[in-house]
Amino acid sequence: GGSWEASVTPPLILGGQLYVASGKYIYRLDRNTGEIQATSDPLSGSMVYAMIPLTYAEGMLFAQIGGGKIQAISATTLKSLWISESIGGQTISPVTYKDGYIYTGTWNSENKEGTYFCLTVTDEDPESPTETKKCVRKYSHTGGFYWAGSYATGDYLIYGSDNGVDDATSEAKVYSVNRM
Repeated sequence: GGSWEASVTPPLILGGQLYVASGKYIYRLDRNTGEIQATSDPLSGSMVYAMIPLTYAEGMLFAQIGGGKIQAISATTLKSLWISESIGGQTISPVTYKDGYIYTGTWNSENKEGTYFCLTVTDEDPESPTETKKCVRKYSHTGGFYWAGSYATGDYLIYGSDNGVDDATSEAKVYSVNRM
């Protein structure tokens, strides 16, 4: 990667190929040699620290491109399909997929709000690679959602939050909400 702004994500293995992101690009690599086989067009934002791997579902890769945005990329062509609305903050929670929806959260600081949000993965406008995908659901919480992964069942989504204060002895919250 060369710097913190171009760190390489943990690899995702699909169909015998490796997929990683660094800076503003997604790369498909040969699993055995590491040779770059394909490079995406520039993403709409940067992967920055790149600590969360890409997420795959329904033929798409979901990249956290900063500013509280997700960009959907075709896993086959590595071309953009859509970009979510900007929620703001660091997009630093793992992306969870379940039945046509993805879920993730943002963080700003311990005393500012972060947002957990949900997007459909459907590409409503295949002619526009940069269409703005609006959130289906958003929930904001002081303290935000720092590395707050989630578990999705048929009906529920379960995720945790930061505690919202600079005191490490205060309690965080666990949410169990209707998935849709």
